[in-house]
Amino acid sequence: MGKLDEYIKSAIKQMKHNGYRTLMTMLGIVIGIAAVIAVVALGNGMKQYVKDQINGIAGNYGYVYIDTSKTTEFFTPEDITILKEALPDLKGISPNDYGEGKVKGPRATVLTSIQSGSEALDYAFGNKLIKGSYFTEQQVETGQRVCVMTQNDAKKLFGTDECIGKEIELSVAGKSAVYSVVGIRENTNELYDFFTQDMDYAAMLEVPYTSFASDYGYDIGKWYNLLLFAEQDILTKRCEEAQTVLTNAHGLRGADAISAYSMADMTEEIDTIMGGASKFLILVAFISLVVGGIGIMNIMLVSVTERTREIGIRKSIGAKTGAITMQFLTEAAILTLSGGVLGIILGIFISKLLCKMIAMPLIIPIQSVLGAAFFSIMVGIVFGLYPARKAAKMKPIDALRV
Repeated sequence: MGKLDEYIKSAIKQMKHNGYRTLMTMLGIVIGIAAVIAVVALGNGMKQYVKDQINGIAGNYGYVYIDTSKTTEFFTPEDITILKEALPDLKGISPNDYGEGKVKGPRATVLTSIQSGSEALDYAFGNKLIKGSYFTEQQVETGQRVCVMTQNDAKKLFGTDECIGKEIELSVAGKSAVYSVVGIRENTNELYDFFTQDMDYAAMLEVPYTSFASDYGYDIGKWYNLLLFAEQDILTKRCEEAQTVLTNAHGLRGADAISAYSMADMTEEIDTIMGGASKFLILVAFISLVVGGIGIMNIMLVSVTERTREIGIRKSIGAKTGAITMQFLTEAAILTLSGGVLGIILGIFISKLLCKMIAMPLIIPIQSVLGAAFFSIMVGIVFGLYPARKAAKMKPIDALRV
């Protein structure tokens, strides 16, 4: 331990003696480590942001779909009963019909898209209900004309979001009916607004499938699409199981007529894409670390040249090869560790600043910080080894001639 203290003191003395050169040498390590920390933080933050945005659009749902080009079959209320019995941990199941038309309120008439389903359709969207309530199973069964909309849509139609119990006129394909507002959702998120910015409709409504089908000529009890709602960790598996259950129930084995998909699949795909992009950026950052390591090796070689006479004197009075090697390795390791610590501090600062600017969550795993510190030491050892060995192998008489 005493010898290590001497090596460390000697290394610090050399770094202070050549302060400007030390700072310039560390710069490559500082930038490389800061880049690694920032890339990891931004990658994790972006993945979490996208997940939150997707869940804010769609919640946790999947769907099963019948391909009309491969069969004349369709889903029925009996299929919903079969799925509830086979998959009891589903939060809900809903048919889903979609339509477009116009909605007229006291303040405006705008184009609208209509999502119809059962009371379970409440789970389909990530923006929470903040006023009133969602339509109930009884309202669905009795075909009541009720609807749910967002705050912004309520303000477009009524001039206020205090509109529970008020009525709107909904027109689809030349047919009109009056619906009562029973619930208001919070507004959609930025990702949803981005996806829908070029679409024609200005409002989105959710209504019971029974009233929608009855009012606008859709088939009640004949669907080609069912939505399934479950916790995200089991959603993909339940969709696959639902596909199997319904394929068997309709006698469509081998027809490849029923398919399934879940929002969890989309999240995994995005994770894969963004993970690949993050790995590429981390690789670029590591390249800068290697460049920084080469700079350290060059400076250590200069240091060996400058201290050739010192090395000769030490060897002539009995200093061993291993001691000389350790002295120069310690200098290289402390140099890169110091750069690594400064790089970590800079990386965390940059990450906080960028995440705040683009409104993303800040996620810096402790393992990335520890990994950066460890890697900085390894850079010093690897790139300091050659200069250290060169110094240690000098013959005293040759060194003293310089």
